[in-house]
Order: sequence, then C-alpha cells, then structure tokens
Amino acid sequence: MSHADVLQPSRPAGADAPRPPVESARYLERVDGILPLLKANTHKAADLRRVTDESIWAMEEAGVFRAVQPRQWGGLEVDPSTWEEGLVRIATACPAGGRVGALLGGHAWYLGLFSQQAQQDIWSENQGARAASSLAPTGKVERVGDGFRLTGRWKFLSGVDHAQWILLGGVIPDEGEGPEFRVFLLPASD
Repeated sequence: MSHADVLQPSRPAGADAPRPPVESARYLERVDGILPLLKANTHKAADLRRVTDESIWAMEEAGVFRAVQPRQWGGLEVDPSTWEEGLVRIATACPAGGRVGALLGGHAWYLGLFSQQAQQDIWSENQGARAASSLAPTGKVERVGDGFRLTGRWKFLSGVDHAQWILLGGVIPDEGEGPEFRVFLLPASD
C-alpha cells in the first residue's frame, strides 16, 4: 500500500442504510451491563496508569470499540449520538475507560474513511483490530522511495497497550511547496 492510498476518503458500505432503533437500544444495554465492572476497576486503572485488561475486554464485548466501525468490517455502525451516550455512561463509571473508549472507538470511525485497501489491511484478518494515535508531529519524517521512514518519539498514545495499529502525525519536509502534515498508519508491532 502506498502512502497515497491510505487517506483517500471512502464511504463505508452501508453508510446510508438506516440504523434500527433496536440496535442502538441493545448497544446501550450492553454498555450498561459493563458499568459495575468498569467502576470496580477504576482504582486499579489509576494505579496501573492504564485501563485494566478486564475492562478493555468488557468494552470490546459490549461493542464500544466497534460501535462506529464500518459494518462491512464487523462494526455496529450505531448512530454517533448513541455511541456518545454510551461513552458518557462509561466515563461516569470510569473516566479512563471513557477516554480510551472514545479514542479507540473513534479511531475505528476515522479508519473507515481510509481507502478500502487500508481498511482491508487493518480489518481483513482481525475485525476487532484497534488503533491508538499520537497526531502531534514530534518525530522525524523522511521520504524514502515511494514511502516514508519515521523516527523519533511520539507521546501520549492513550490505549496503545490495547491497539494493533498506530496513527502517527508527521510533517513531510519542505520539498518546494512547503511542509505538509500527514497521518501515517503503522502496525503497532513496528
């Protein structure tokens, strides 16, 4: 996949399909079902400085990370206001869980705007794949052939411990038209 292929806006399949109210109600019921666990794990999350694995698993099972993910890749495609209502409920029980749920879940929506090839790379083998991000361009970007080499440190990747993909912001050096900001998609293993 070339860098030009990554951020070509595409409309997810089924994006225009109406979302039945029962789907939204079921989603909120599942969210409500995990709130006691999230609340019980709040202090553990503070001690660990990250959301507990148990809480992440519960949010995954409830569909929090796939709520606004394209349906063609196993997402629920609930309406944004329902997803946001679920996040408010989660954040009330566990603020860190609300933050990580919003970021990892929101990235699923964002990745749904990427090219079909990028979406296939992300979700064809794992429809539950999640992405964390650090969009502040703190690292170095070098053009190498048809692609780029990224080096340096990016900070504050909330949810990175539970992500398979990373979105990093970077500035391509001035090549006559001024510097250009880009978002780079990388496997977390890189």
